[in-house]
Amino acid sequence: MEKVRIGVIGVGTIGAVHATALASSALSELIGIADVNDELREKTAQELGIKGYADYRELISLPGLDAVSICTPDDYHLQPVLDCMDARLHIILEKPLATRLSEAETIASRVREYDKKFMMAYIVRFDPRYALAKEAVKNGEIGDIVHMSALRNTSPLSPRYLKGRVSVLFFIGVHDLDQLIWMAESELERLYAESRAMAVKKEVGVDDTVLSLLKFKNGIIAQMNHTWACPVTREARLQSRLDIVGTKGQINIEVWNQGLKIHGPHGIRFQDVSYGPTIYGQRIGNMRTQLEHFLNCIIRDETPLVGIEEGLTGVRAVTALEKSMETGSPVYL
Repeated sequence: MEKVRIGVIGVGTIGAVHATALASSALSELIGIADVNDELREKTAQELGIKGYADYRELISLPGLDAVSICTPDDYHLQPVLDCMDARLHIILEKPLATRLSEAETIASRVREYDKKFMMAYIVRFDPRYALAKEAVKNGEIGDIVHMSALRNTSPLSPRYLKGRVSVLFFIGVHDLDQLIWMAESELERLYAESRAMAVKKEVGVDDTVLSLLKFKNGIIAQMNHTWACPVTREARLQSRLDIVGTKGQINIEVWNQGLKIHGPHGIRFQDVSYGPTIYGQRIGNMRTQLEHFLNCIIRDETPLVGIEEGLTGVRAVTALEKSMETGSPVYL
């Protein structure tokens, strides 16, 4: 197989990036897209010169289709995944695996017996800054990890777009949970979280901020800071950071100022230069790297970097943190 014939289900903000990246890749042939939103579907299909389907089941029944990228809303992953497995397709699924633990466990039980490729789309794994940090940890450059601190903050634009369907932990917190577990190379033992409900809670019904403490079975401790209550106009729409302190050194990752500001008559635009920018008509960046990893796993029959167990672990961890917020007590896994 030289090219993977693939379709995209859901072409909202993330799905559109998936679609344009796949259309740009020499490793794939984008066969079609599916979305229930007529205007969004027709616009994306026209831009990419492909066919759009209102019902994703029409897309996944196309002869010769090899794989699918599922980018449906966070709380609507279960049925599309099960249907795509019934269609015998390779699957890459946007995070989180699900927003209900029971649904995540249902998907996991099926995937464990599935003989096609299944990959979780944790894009931070394909950010060179985080990937090189992992390499430094693995090579022992900072000794044994003592503690870690992760921050990932954005503005109310995200919860407004999501209309309160998902919490800040399921939306952006799972990225840092995956990173911390990846760096620690250990299972979580105990989780504790506190939340604050302010302006975002009043507007769309989800907490503004969550602060978390984690204890790993190998002794490493970590903290997380997640909020989507930051100002809309600021130096970067997404601010993220990871600090790792070891017995022999330290690692600091900052994803903040992207190095490009465009000043116009209506203010300042902060252009993304690493996640998924389009240059000379090609969608490049971390998103394309992630998708081409998935495509190469199909072509070369290799195992994806991020699989079902990582996806399930993230859902279990967020579920535990949300339980801790409700009870005011630590949760043991």
